[in-house]
Amino acid sequence: MPREDRDAAHGDAPPPTDGLSAFLARAHLAARNGHGPGTAMPPGAARLLGLDALTLNMLAHDGHLELLWCDPATGLGPELDNLQYALGDGPTRETARQGHPLT
Repeated sequence: MPREDRDAAHGDAPPPTDGLSAFLARAHLAARNGHGPGTAMPPGAARLLGLDALTLNMLAHDGHLELLWCDPATGLGPELDNLQYALGDGPTRETARQGHPLT
């Protein structure tokens, strides 16, 4: 993805400046307090991790994945999530099957 498109997808949001540890601590606290990820994760979270897009999915009891949050909210993240759903394959689905992140 060209840098111009990537920056436009992020709404030109600057990368968060408080660091990865603070970012993850906020996300964990929000989840423990019953808040959605959008309340804890700042715009530009994907950039903080050096990614073009970041998605958060929930694995339901029946085995399907539900997109809960993505950064940026439009573009690459939700498009790739939809593609994985349509194909029935992809890193998100593989991670859910294996029970641990892929490396």
